[in-house]
Amino acid sequence: MVKAFGEMRIMKGKIHISTGVKISAVVVALVGLIVVGKGRIAAEYRQSLSDMMHSEEALLAVPTAAAAQAKIAETVEEKAPAGSIYKPGAIRVEPKAMPDHITFSAVGDNLIHETLINQAAENADYGGYDFSYFYADVAPYFQSRDLSWINVETIINDAIEPAGYPNFSTPVASGTALYNAGFDIYSLASNHTYDYGDYGVLATRTYWENDAPKNILTTGIWTDDAYIPVYAVDGHSIAFLTYSYGSNGFSDGESGHIITLDQPELIEWQIRQAKQMAEAVVVSCHWGAEDSHEVTENQRQLALFIAECGADLIIGAHPHVIQGAEWIPTSDGRSVFCAYSIGNFVSAQTRADELLGYCLNATFDFHKDGTPVTLSDVSLTPMVTMYGFNRENIHTKFLSQCTADELDSHGVALYAPEFCANYVYSFFGSRPECSL
Repeated sequence: MVKAFGEMRIMKGKIHISTGVKISAVVVALVGLIVVGKGRIAAEYRQSLSDMMHSEEALLAVPTAAAAQAKIAETVEEKAPAGSIYKPGAIRVEPKAMPDHITFSAVGDNLIHETLINQAAENADYGGYDFSYFYADVAPYFQSRDLSWINVETIINDAIEPAGYPNFSTPVASGTALYNAGFDIYSLASNHTYDYGDYGVLATRTYWENDAPKNILTTGIWTDDAYIPVYAVDGHSIAFLTYSYGSNGFSDGESGHIITLDQPELIEWQIRQAKQMAEAVVVSCHWGAEDSHEVTENQRQLALFIAECGADLIIGAHPHVIQGAEWIPTSDGRSVFCAYSIGNFVSAQTRADELLGYCLNATFDFHKDGTPVTLSDVSLTPMVTMYGFNRENIHTKFLSQCTADELDSHGVALYAPEFCANYVYSFFGSRPECSL
């Protein structure tokens, strides 16, 4: 993991948060180590925390090949009967297969309000739009990852006049900026996918399929439910599926449609197909209550269902604020990480907690011995959408890139006076955001 940005490190049992910011001893205590018990999913799937933890001591105790050779030779010599043809010196110890690794990051809602569109127009030198400023501070990190995923909350196109809330239409320059910032996987299913009906779906599909860079993958808008989006990277394959609770508008589906979370048979079929086609499966769910930090029982039940179907990682979006996260044990012995909501990535919203999100980081470990893919280095890194007075100069940063003075002078204080450095540090440090 890149340490410079600060992170919440998750190891199936404990969470370490380091902000990388010099703050008072009181605040340090708030942002320090948090250890929380494993969250409840369902009684039949609960297991002890000790079973869910990786033993760092055990990892440190792995013997060298020479030590292993000597141990095996010693064992054979002890157990071989008199006159045996086995000789210690003739034993060959095959090196243990080491996994290949793919680093992965995911961020929440890219929610382009009219304020952001206007600023992008002002940033452009010769007309048009330039959205790159919004992501400039964090782009180097996402560019360094093998794969980066983002929830694209709005339809991106140039066929419909740019607009913000409530019916969003975002210029294609936004897609260009996201690509240049390092994003590879674009999740398109949201409650705003149908803001302009079938015409809007066709307009955004036209951009993504014809005009966007070719080395990306989109997921969430289907013209054929049998299609499984799979991305190949460094000799490995990962499938990405996205589902939504629904959409604000209506579309007849002629130009494409979303798959809703109330279609369990189709979702199960797609995940199981994805397991056959790819080495790992990532499922994103647009779900939950807006502006609520509480995970609903419906979210938990759906997460358990999706994990049992075969997902390896579940990413939640839509609430615009962060919610809890946990490891979900499955009946086949796997542990599936689910972040119920990683909040906003960038927006012009005005609630204090709507400006605080997470970057989800993980490493996919692919094992040559046929063992199912596993996740390691799972962490949630705090992020802040910054802006000045009257929401000027909106841009997103990692918390560790923000000074206390910057947070204290944040323009959102005009709407949410409680926002300040101590509020942010306390928010990320004292709330049990992950239940492992």
